[in-house]
Amino acid sequence: MTCQYMVECLTLPDNTLHKPLSSSYKSYLLKNIYYLSGYTIESIVNFAIYECVNDTKPRHQKIWRVDQLHEPSLSLVFKDRRYVGFRYVIAWHNFQKNMEVLNILATSKFSQIPVISGTHYPIYWGSIQPLFDNWEAQVRYKNNVLNLYTEQQILDFFKFSTELYTGIRSCITT
Repeated sequence: MTCQYMVECLTLPDNTLHKPLSSSYKSYLLKNIYYLSGYTIESIVNFAIYECVNDTKPRHQKIWRVDQLHEPSLSLVFKDRRYVGFRYVIAWHNFQKNMEVLNILATSKFSQIPVISGTHYPIYWGSIQPLFDNWEAQVRYKNNVLNLYTEQQILDFFKFSTELYTGIRSCITT
């Protein structure tokens, strides 16, 4: 909802009541739309991993908090403080790696979700894949985002994050 509000702010008339320092304000909004869209993807993917792991466990072995996630068979752990050599560490904020884990865990119920199925991609995927591949939590501190991506790419990335969130949420809450 926050990203949607920021997208709507981009269309407000250029005046100081709506957009202080209009061009820098637009840059600020676009950078934050990109950051929050990626963070939305990371969060829902991580939650889906947690849910998929729990689906495979008997009731007495369920994980009750995400920070308890520890699956040596997948080389997956929430944090790496006590565990060395894990390939997938949720707390590292590397959603590209976490997408790999979700793709391993994903069942047929995920088959219609863009990108996760490995067969279904949005028509604009080629345009936004660089944004997906290069997203990291530290992007909010970088000033070159708008030198790398267009406004349309960022808006499409937001659209993708919404589709992915909606698709995953419907799979894990049913």
